[in-house]
Amino acid sequence: MPIQNPPKERFPEVRIVEASAGSGKTYALAARYVELLFLSGGRQEIFPLKHILAVTFSNKAAIEMKERILLLLKKIALGRFDSEDEKKALLSGLGVAEDEACVRAFAVMDQIIKNYNFFQIQTIDSFINAILCGCAFRLGLSARFKIKTEFEDYLAYGVDALVDRASHDKRVEKALLDFLHQYLYLENRSGWFPKKDILGVASDLYARTNRTGGTFAPLKGGLADVARLKQDILADMRKLHRSLPEGVHALFSRKLEEFLARPRSGFAIQELSDFFAREDFPAKKESRVPATVQRLWQKIRQDIRRAAEAEAILVFGPYISIFHMVSEDVRVLAAKEDILFLEELNRQAHVLLDERKIDVPELYYRLATRLKHYLVDEFQDTSPLQWVNIRGMVRESLSVGGSLFYVGDKKQAIYRFRGGDVSLFDAVARELDAFGSRKEFLRHNFRSRRQIVLFANRIFSAQNLKRFLQDLRSGRTKFPMTQEGEEAVYRVFEEVEQFPVSSREGGCVRVWHLEVSSQDEKNERTAEKLIALLVDLEKRFARSDIAILVRENEDVETISEWLIAADIPVESEKTLDIRNNALIKELVSFLKFLQSPIDNLSFASFILGRIFQAVSGIGEVALHDFFFRLREAREKRAGIYFYREFRERFPEAWEDFIEEFFRNVGYVPLYELVISILRRFRCLEIFGDEQAFFMRFLELIKEAEEDHGPLASFLEFFETGRAEVFYVRPPKTDAVKVLTIHKAKGLGFRVCILPFLEMAVKVPGVLASAGDDKMSLIRLTEKSRMFSPLLEEAFCGEYGRCFIDELDSVYVALTRAKDELYIFVPRVGRRPNFAAGLLGNADVEEGEPLPETRVEAATKAGFPEDIPPTPYQDWIHYLKDEFVDSAMIRRRRVLLKGEVVHKILSYIGDLSGKDPKKILDLAVRKASLEFPDFDEMEACGSLAARLVEAAACRPVFYPQGREVLVEKEVIDRLGRTRRIDRLLAGPDECWVVDYKMSDEEVEKGRQQVSEYMGLVSEIFSGRRIRGFLVFCDTASIEEVL
Repeated sequence: MPIQNPPKERFPEVRIVEASAGSGKTYALAARYVELLFLSGGRQEIFPLKHILAVTFSNKAAIEMKERILLLLKKIALGRFDSEDEKKALLSGLGVAEDEACVRAFAVMDQIIKNYNFFQIQTIDSFINAILCGCAFRLGLSARFKIKTEFEDYLAYGVDALVDRASHDKRVEKALLDFLHQYLYLENRSGWFPKKDILGVASDLYARTNRTGGTFAPLKGGLADVARLKQDILADMRKLHRSLPEGVHALFSRKLEEFLARPRSGFAIQELSDFFAREDFPAKKESRVPATVQRLWQKIRQDIRRAAEAEAILVFGPYISIFHMVSEDVRVLAAKEDILFLEELNRQAHVLLDERKIDVPELYYRLATRLKHYLVDEFQDTSPLQWVNIRGMVRESLSVGGSLFYVGDKKQAIYRFRGGDVSLFDAVARELDAFGSRKEFLRHNFRSRRQIVLFANRIFSAQNLKRFLQDLRSGRTKFPMTQEGEEAVYRVFEEVEQFPVSSREGGCVRVWHLEVSSQDEKNERTAEKLIALLVDLEKRFARSDIAILVRENEDVETISEWLIAADIPVESEKTLDIRNNALIKELVSFLKFLQSPIDNLSFASFILGRIFQAVSGIGEVALHDFFFRLREAREKRAGIYFYREFRERFPEAWEDFIEEFFRNVGYVPLYELVISILRRFRCLEIFGDEQAFFMRFLELIKEAEEDHGPLASFLEFFETGRAEVFYVRPPKTDAVKVLTIHKAKGLGFRVCILPFLEMAVKVPGVLASAGDDKMSLIRLTEKSRMFSPLLEEAFCGEYGRCFIDELDSVYVALTRAKDELYIFVPRVGRRPNFAAGLLGNADVEEGEPLPETRVEAATKAGFPEDIPPTPYQDWIHYLKDEFVDSAMIRRRRVLLKGEVVHKILSYIGDLSGKDPKKILDLAVRKASLEFPDFDEMEACGSLAARLVEAAACRPVFYPQGREVLVEKEVIDRLGRTRRIDRLLAGPDECWVVDYKMSDEEVEKGRQQVSEYMGLVSEIFSGRRIRGFLVFCDTASIEEVL
């Protein structure tokens, strides 16, 4: 809904809207956009559409926002508001009377239609891409460069190229040797060659540089310096061991002796005893430690700290060196192929648009002077790099009376792993405070019913959060949250309270805590309760109204399997992944067999599948018996290929369904091949319910055609491609939805079930610190943190941020439900689950379930129940016309002669009343110009003359009043072009004439003329159509009946 009581516009203006869950964030953006459009009064000369840029988080959000804007304009133009409150709020924001608003709304809609190309609502990546397209030459690319999503293959190429270069490039050889020395000896890793680990680190480094726009700072020193420091530490430890005083802690003495007993020139930090983390030398309380020992102890501890901190950074040195070299090869290849990767768009834009440069592209300045008003959605998930790329344009617009309007919710900042930085939400407001920034809040929740809103308010209230954090600090498990981290939690949730609207009374919240001893018991009990709950909910809700939200993709798969086993229709990434569809698996097995006929397993998988059995007419028992006997035969003799045995045993089925694909694979494009397979096996007709999966499979083949056109390449891509590209875009179906909390953000469902509500704060083992476009990586281990306060401080800071990430995810999960919310909180053994403490460690039963009001999803969706399958033609037969027959290649000399004769005859029209010799001479001369190297032109001319003079052929060249059309092109119903040698069109009948050099392929010629006659009959309806074959070698003619 619109912002409550919006003030009159004043520019320049920076307006920040903090919109909690379900409070109408998209509506507020749309209302703001409409307000800006009304600034012109609808007059074209000052119409501001091209001066407004709205940036959304996703393409789906961009489409939704456009729809909302047009819907609001429609409401204003027609005076059809949902309520009196909406009418009052909208008109108040526009600052005009209702009649005037109506007139302006019509004018604005008219101008949008006329200037739709300026209706700019898009993702930040789309906007940046548009800028890069205009400045591509500065990146060494053409204006037609392509965007690719899969950069991993290029990194793999870069690693392979690097290994090849090592044989002749000493710099590369040294970098690889340094890496291997560290990998094998310092990290104690195994494997040869460790390409997978290099690729993993390279991908991580690549992602980090793209998220931040920075480069890795040069490292001071190397691991050799750390090794020398460790040798000094060992020497001091041996000295300490010789000087151990009486009263030393016995366990420490034994551990030190064991540590030094092994021959060593160095050590790993992980091997050190925890005693070295103590401030004082470990001795009994009554013992007196000599000052020399205490000083030596402090020196050892200080050197261990230095070694741990240096190693935490320098351990990445060899990886970064290799990454830089790999990146060079990838950049060269990308420039050669004229591509950019989606992941790097913002980084490339940052390089291009860096405000510190003098030569910022003119296009950027032009956009900055044209755009006056910026609207940004989901600002809490905006990355610093994205903001830097548009900051210059925003400041320019504000300096000349423009505006910035951004909305978001700090409590829903769950994309920090993509570079999102929630601190920008307040930092940008402070940065632009000179332009008059002000913050507003949307506090009414229009999504959820009262009980759900009040439940979320209570859970995330300052009082409950303080109680929760206090319990964690006093618990048995170490809680490394700093005071600064706790204050950050309170700042994020300080505006959490929402107010339910009067129309959304009621609601239901249930929380069940499950105490279990193992993961298996957790799954078993959760599955039992979840299925029972779904059975009950199906009495009151359509299945499509129910959503099950989980944290991990693995949980999506687990829940989907439970529901499938219980015969509950489910819609999830598992069920929507075409690779998990049984029929698609059968098609892929068939393609694998066609690619490699000796692949017995793939052949058997297809033949025994539903697709083949549905059309072959061979019984299931007969097929199983056939393969069982083959298995027995293979045990007795090797070299049995299933397809050969099948071809011999079932020749008719082989000929009808497999032979043509077997012969044509590799010659027909993959897309057309698969279409022909679908048609031959009647897949869309027999398996209509699976049409969406077949369509997505075809789409995928088409999308991958450029990079994975050959069958072998596509099959490899099908096995290794990114999961998201294989998902079907489903129509509205009555199935329970299972999705991750991240995918559910921005969505609402009548019923939400959280089967595994857990909070597990996981701090990554590698942190990145950034400053001045330079990054450093820090490896954190429990041991290294123990010895270094600096590393411990870095860990605690990151722990606080990860803790807020977890709270944000729980908040998003708890605010998706519209009517009813069900939560399972498992606790496995003694493993802590912070979510249990957050929710109060007790079951909750608030509100009452809604009465039975089930409405079938199909009825609500309003879609036809049965969409007929798309008919496809047999592309193999169609494409045969594109290839030359082998017999034609062998007879190419004869065929060339026939082509020349055809050309001569094509220049001969109606000879009635004309000199045939003169016309023939002219026809030969014209043909000579087109075939200058042909040495039998005179013989061909004589052949044509004999044909013209033959009495049998006279009606063809002297048509007696019929119009003569030569080389006439006609198009059949499939869009294929056919060329008729000679067409004689009269008022009562038409003749179709086709020349043949001989009668060798007379039957094929008859079929061809019959096809032409059918086409001509559609053009000259009502006339008699006759067809003739004219044989040039014998000057004879045959009518085709």
